[in-house]
Amino acid sequence: MVLEAAVVTFCGPAQEILVFSPDRPGFARVIYNLAGRRRVLQQDSLEASIEAEECGYRLTLTARA
Repeated sequence: MVLEAAVVTFCGPAQEILVFSPDRPGFARVIYNLAGRRRVLQQDSLEASIEAEECGYRLTLTARA
């Protein structure tokens, strides 16, 4: 599969990531992280909460960016 240049062009590599999730069985998800470990995250960009339920716990993650 070939992706268009507009899809794979990064404006800010330390702030962007490309995740490709194929809809066909037998193909794995691909994560392309151009910045490697030099990732810059926005402060408070992720909120996490956990609640006890009858048969376990519910973990909720909310991404703002």
